[in-house]
Amino acid sequence: VNKKGVVKGLKNGQAKITCKVTTVDDKVYELNSNVTVDNISEIEDVTTLSDSELELTVNDTFDIDVENKLTKAKVKFVSLDKSVAKVTSVGGIVTALKKGNTKIQCTITNPNKEVIVLLCDVVVE
Repeated sequence: VNKKGVVKGLKNGQAKITCKVTTVDDKVYELNSNVTVDNISEIEDVTTLSDSELELTVNDTFDIDVENKLTKAKVKFVSLDKSVAKVTSVGGIVTALKKGNTKIQCTITNPNKEVIVLLCDVVVE
């Protein structure tokens, strides 16, 4: 489980995921979920970005790759704040321009017209 609560299956089996939430009045709640991974080979074929978070300094560049995309899928990258970081629309090369936060959005259109939208958080320091 990453810090955003996204669960990634590592091998077949079962696991219990626990999340503790503390309210502003210091009440603590515990949330539990049982997760079963049945076929890890199917999970490994999910289309993802090589990185979901980047920490860059001004003028740094980084190449975000799309992993497990279908052959002939169309990929387009865009920066949601082009003043903080820009990205090449086809190649996914991010350039940090000034301090701040933004997201890089990657839209993948598969040959069957299925659309997948993935995001990468970018912090420029």
